[in-house]
Amino acid sequence: MKFLYFLTGISNSTWGRFGAIYYMEKGLTAGEIGLIEGVMSCVETVATVLWGYISDIIKRKRGVLIFTKLMGTLVLTMLAFDFLASSFTNIFLISIASQAFMNNGILDGWAFDVLGSHAKDEWGKIRLFQAISWGLGCFGIAFITDYYGFVWNFILYDCLGIISLMLMLKFITVQSSLEKAMGDVAPDRRAVCQVLCNGVVMNFLAEMWIMGMGVGVVEKLLYVYMVEDLGASTIFCGATILAQVSFEIPIFYNMGWLNTKFGYSTLMIVSQVCYVVRVWGYSLLQTDTLNWIFLLEISHGFTFGLLWVAAKEYQRKITPLGWQGTFSTLLWMIYGSVGKGAGAIIGGYLFDTIGARDTWKCSAALIAVLLVSRVAYVLFTLISKCLTARPKEKEKVPTAWPLV
Repeated sequence: MKFLYFLTGISNSTWGRFGAIYYMEKGLTAGEIGLIEGVMSCVETVATVLWGYISDIIKRKRGVLIFTKLMGTLVLTMLAFDFLASSFTNIFLISIASQAFMNNGILDGWAFDVLGSHAKDEWGKIRLFQAISWGLGCFGIAFITDYYGFVWNFILYDCLGIISLMLMLKFITVQSSLEKAMGDVAPDRRAVCQVLCNGVVMNFLAEMWIMGMGVGVVEKLLYVYMVEDLGASTIFCGATILAQVSFEIPIFYNMGWLNTKFGYSTLMIVSQVCYVVRVWGYSLLQTDTLNWIFLLEISHGFTFGLLWVAAKEYQRKITPLGWQGTFSTLLWMIYGSVGKGAGAIIGGYLFDTIGARDTWKCSAALIAVLLVSRVAYVLFTLISKCLTARPKEKEKVPTAWPLV
């Protein structure tokens, strides 16, 4: 399981942030890059939840993982051939077609099936291997891209994809223990509707969407800013990822303790504070102060690490029996597809109209509003508890804005 997460991280690193570098090499503008990334996220929005739903209904997460991995790899590799990626239209179509086979979240769903109640403490210790490989992979791929060209990114992506497929075929059973235990019993659809129609769950998903927008602006356009405005090299860009993941690793490892000790609200407040400081700091950077970006990128470990361990634990608690694949992909859809996609489109437009520095300020302001709302809610709840003598009954579904 750890090795699969490791391979997932290093495989994603061959494209991931470097997709923007590829598009720039093809002569695309920030607006065109933002459009591609945004539409890709829209396609991913539908595909991700669809594959998660199918994996739960047929109780074959392994089969869905293998099929989507194979097809996604084949389609994305088409960008490596100049005669296929000869124009913006062709690049656009191939890029969005690759997203039709996105399976983000299904591996998490399978891991939660296998770990059961132990996922509260153990999933983070497994997920950290993806963070490690993502950081190392991005730095290594940056070196390769600078000295050997982008074609090697595709070669490595394909090789790692083949290794992942072989490992899935060899070591993942056709059905997880939970899928076997359920037998012919279909997961309860009414339980899903009951959870998703709960107001506090809606608040949770809305917050994930807004955070996804903020993170999407950074992930999709930061390299464009560093290369075009600050004169950074591809290797320098890759090195910043190492700074990012350096603090993600201990956060993932201590996932259970952090959630128990601090709770969802506190973790989200710290995550949002770090985002605002980091992104506003981008707007202050100059060519001669570029190295300071490493200090800013360290805060990403707190931004994403704390956000994700809090969100995944909340997701684990609200997921009905047999729907881990659907709820894992749903969380990623809201945060990573709809949220990041909207951030990429809006961010790309703002880059071309008001400039990069003002775009960073607008993005920081968006999350600052969310932060103020959360702090205000926490203070309101504390005051209400002090003024009332009657303890409130606990919700059956964990609240999205709790103090615990």
